[in-house]
Amino acid sequence: VCIGPNEWIRDHVGNCTTANVLACENIMSSKVNACSSYLRAGSRRASLLWSNFLVPDSEGDSSCEAESNAIVDKILTDIVSNSPASTLVLAVFQRGYGRAKQLYKQRGVRKDNRSTLGWSSEDETEFLKAKEDAQNCEALWISASI
Repeated sequence: VCIGPNEWIRDHVGNCTTANVLACENIMSSKVNACSSYLRAGSRRASLLWSNFLVPDSEGDSSCEAESNAIVDKILTDIVSNSPASTLVLAVFQRGYGRAKQLYKQRGVRKDNRSTLGWSSEDETEFLKAKEDAQNCEALWISASI
């Protein structure tokens, strides 16, 4: 089962016909609740759930950041509470990846000899900063059993 934004699904699932796919643009969507449903014990339980939930950029807004953190906490709590004890969860949080990916694509196009819009040293500095920020992430392994 794969749950995530359309672009991510196209990039990572492609034309795989055996995958059950659910498009979910960000964590504010009610579709994130499907995670715990797919992992419940029973005959329809997914053997692998792979998801990518985008967190809206809070741009310094602490209330938006707090709301996003609360939703992430709820998602993880629901998954752990509703899954069999043998379920292992890896949650990886990577901030700034979308921006770094966007700048990477722009950089490739604008550095091409055929491009009329060049790539400046300021653009390169912004790209390198975004790339450095996106390289840092946190990973959490969660399991109900020991």
